[in-house]
Amino acid sequence: MNFSMTAGDTKYIEIELNEDAAALNGATLKFGFDDVVKNGTLKGNIFIVKLDPSDTEDKGGFHKYEAEVTDTQGNVSTVVKGGMSIEQNKV
Repeated sequence: MNFSMTAGDTKYIEIELNEDAAALNGATLKFGFDDVVKNGTLKGNIFIVKLDPSDTEDKGGFHKYEAEVTDTQGNVSTVVKGGMSIEQNKV
């Protein structure tokens, strides 16, 4: 899953998992790129990750990211990898 955004903007990223919502109860998600690591919020079978303006304001260009889920047993699974293009803000 690739996406683009403008540096310094707020961005919500939705990561839908092919799991029953009940099976994900108690699981956590971490989303990371470069030196930024964010936690996701679970809603049903979708994790929502919020990127704050400070996460991207100095990071123009193309960046690889990944997200991993840790279940209640401590098992870790990488659920998505991709690229994000961050355009510099002109304002």
